[in-house]
This record gives sequence, C-alpha cells and structure tokens, in this order.
Amino acid sequence: MIGGISEIRRDPCDPDAGVLANDEIDTPEEVAAAMATWPGFAVTEPVAITLAGAPGVQVDVSATGDLGSCVTPTTWSTDTGIWIDAYPMADVDAAVGQPATFRILDVGDELLVVRTQATLATSPHEASQGVAPDPDRHAAHKVQQDAILDSIQLSGVAAP
Repeated sequence: MIGGISEIRRDPCDPDAGVLANDEIDTPEEVAAAMATWPGFAVTEPVAITLAGAPGVQVDVSATGDLGSCVTPTTWSTDTGIWIDAYPMADVDAAVGQPATFRILDVGDELLVVRTQATLATSPHEASQGVAPDPDRHAAHKVQQDAILDSIQLSGVAAP
C-alpha cells in the first residue's frame, strides 16, 4: 500500500477518539510518534531511512493482543478522504493480526506512506480461508516486494 496522509486516527479501533489533522503530523517523526500512542498496538522505535531519495522513518507495527472487538480498524485518511484499514495488524477475520512495516517519507509538500507486511508467514486472512500455516509462505513475494521498493522513483525528489 502506498498513499498520502491527511488525518491519522488517535485510536484505529475507535473512530470516536478523534483524529490528528495533517498540521499536527507534518513530519515522518510526528506520524511515527502518533502511531506509537495507538492503544492495542506496539510500534518499534523509528529508524531513519531514505527511499527513492526521500528522507523518512521506518517502524514496524503489531497488535499487542486480541483485536477481535476492533470491528472496522482504520489508521488514517488520504487527501481524497479514503480511510486506510489496519490490515494486517488488525484482521477482522482473525483474533490477531501480523506486523506491518511502515516507511513514512517526506516528499516535499506531503508525507507518503509505504506499508508492507513484516513477516513471510501465512497471513491471518489466508489462514481463515483454510491455507495451512507456513512460516515462509511469502518468501518469494518478499523478493518481489524488495525489487518494487528499490524501483520506486518519485518526481521532484533527487535520487540518492
């Protein structure tokens, strides 16, 4: 998933908790710090990165317990008003989700987020459909994912 951020939820499982507007989260570090306050989720310390010439931070996010009561988990909205779900960290088809890696980039006039799965294992959604657990199910996909990430080019951002 690649997209911009307009607003970020204070709690992905509780829309009534409100949002942080983009003027409150205008750096990758502020987005990572906001994510670290999400109840029911654990966020790793931000690591400085550069992707496609854009500076940013990378964090892994995972659920800290059973989010089965989290009916429609959403993380943030794009500038077009589309809410991004919290899959794979919170999976409505499973009691627990899987960690995801977020690369939060400063591309000049906006922030861009690249979300990828942080594990090679069978996903909770796949398991709910009868796919056998396999810790390396997505190993080939990881190679493809890394190639895609390496090929990203951003207009107006100088290559490293």
